Amino acid sequence: MDNLQFNNLLSLISDKIKKQDTNMRQSISPQKRLAITLCFLATGDTLWSLMYATRVDETTISKFVPEVCTAIYNVGVNGRISDGGVYKESTLYDAVERNALSFPPDSALPSRNKLIKYTFVADEAFSLTTRLMKPYSQKDLTLNKRIFNYRLSRARRVVENAFGILSNRFRILLSPINLNPDKVELLTLTCCVLHNYLIQIQPYAKTTASDNYENDLKGLQTQQRGNRVSKAALEMRE
Repeated sequence: MDNLQFNNLLSLISDKIKKQDTNMRQSISPQKRLAITLCFLATGDTLWSLMYATRVDETTISKFVPEVCTAIYNVGVNGRISDGGVYKESTLYDAVERNALSFPPDSALPSRNKLIKYTFVADEAFSLTTRLMKPYSQKDLTLNKRIFNYRLSRARRVVENAFGILSNRFRILLSPINLNPDKVELLTLTCCVLHNYLIQIQPYAKTTASDNYENDLKGLQTQQRGNRVSKAALEMRE
């Protein structure tokens, strides 16, 4: 983030993070609050390390970082358990099951007439449903099934690349964050908002994926899990 971007962001949130001076001491300036918060997100350093680097007490940093993140997010938006297990315990899973999300109407694929539901793309850790597509088992794959797995993998790769770009910019996402879950959620959302803010000015160059089926298909390895799936989901994947 250059000086122009920093000052522009500061102008948007300064009033929200500014504190009044007292007779006892001078408050930490909005500039310093924002700078320390951005450093925390970008480097993933501990609050202890930031205290020595900035000469601001660790407890004080822990108090204003969530405040600054909340201000940025508001401006921007006006284990051991498997991924599939986490998904099944989430509110997203409940919303999908209750059909409470605003999915687009069913539509046909190019050059096809049969209407197909819009779905999420996932790996082998998830259960196959009419709203969540997963790869075929590697056992006895036909050419068509191998091509389906390849195409599904390419779609998943877009999501993985997006997280890779985000975590490369905000290295706090590369290691466990030892904070309360609500604060971790806030930090993650703040990183997303900051990322979108930065690419408006400095967008990433476009990249293209290889269409070399023979080479790319060799690298696809999936593992079948023991999930019971519906007949409708199986038919839709076919």
